[in-house]
Amino acid sequence: MNSPDTHPREEDAAAYVFGQMKAAERIAFVKAMNEDAALRALVDELSLTAAGLALDTPQVTPPSALRDRVLQSVQSIAQDGARKPVVVPVVKKQPPVWLGWAAAAVVLLPTFMIWRSLRDTQKELATYKAQAQEFATMADKSARIATEAIDKLQQVVAKLSESDKAGKALEAQLAQGAKTNEALQQQLAKVEASNQSYQQELAKRAKANEDLKVELAHLIKVNDSAQMQIATLQSTVKEYKQGVAVVVWNSEKQEGILRLEKMPPVDSNKDYQLWVVDPKQDKPVNAGIVKVDEQGFAKVQFKPTIDVSKADKFALSVEKKGGVPQNEGPIILLSN
Repeated sequence: MNSPDTHPREEDAAAYVFGQMKAAERIAFVKAMNEDAALRALVDELSLTAAGLALDTPQVTPPSALRDRVLQSVQSIAQDGARKPVVVPVVKKQPPVWLGWAAAAVVLLPTFMIWRSLRDTQKELATYKAQAQEFATMADKSARIATEAIDKLQQVVAKLSESDKAGKALEAQLAQGAKTNEALQQQLAKVEASNQSYQQELAKRAKANEDLKVELAHLIKVNDSAQMQIATLQSTVKEYKQGVAVVVWNSEKQEGILRLEKMPPVDSNKDYQLWVVDPKQDKPVNAGIVKVDEQGFAKVQFKPTIDVSKADKFALSVEKKGGVPQNEGPIILLSN
């Protein structure tokens, strides 16, 4: 692991500067320097350090053989300025800095080894530091997990408390439900009592119907010579089912009597209207409007606007106030 402040190829840069890199590796390293400004700056810094050490190295006296060759070259120059040829062995010239670099290399080699040891130590320290950081992170994570566990435990305790409250609330609701059930039982008893009242009312209506039939029979006896027809009107509409309607029709006189009981009142802009259904007529024949009192009772004599050959059925409808010549509104009562 490298320290965040070091270059990943710092060791290669030191080997390059101190001459410890092979030729093939140097070529690749030079290419890398051309592409990496940070690496190039590192090499320059190390080179300056090495150069400073080379300058601090004591000067070395050149070998005597080299001195003799230089003097011989000087003596070979003629008095007239012409130079005498001198055979001098070909010697590969090295830049004057070479001696300094060589001496610096000799001096710096132990330093380089110490430097590498220091770098290795720094890497180990960085590794230990990273491990310590990792351990600290794990400790923080463990602390967070412990904190979360405590929070969840507290949440569970809170939920248990809420559940206990919900249980008590449910018990209260059950108690309230028992009270409600008792109230419903009382209402049911009232409904049953009301039902008995309705039964008694129906019995009264049945008796009234019988009385009406007796009255109609009396009328028939009074008019023995007349041809009388009795019809009872019924309704399939809920709000008119309680109503009682009976028609006594005299076909010879083309007139009749209508009796209504317990009919609901109509709107102020409406009227009940009676109709006679004649099979030979395309439409019901108008028999006039019918007014009922506050108790829904009416007894009226009626006569169709035209003679009918046969009163097949009688119908009662709700029309606009004053009646209409032809049926428009809904039929609410109709005889069999």
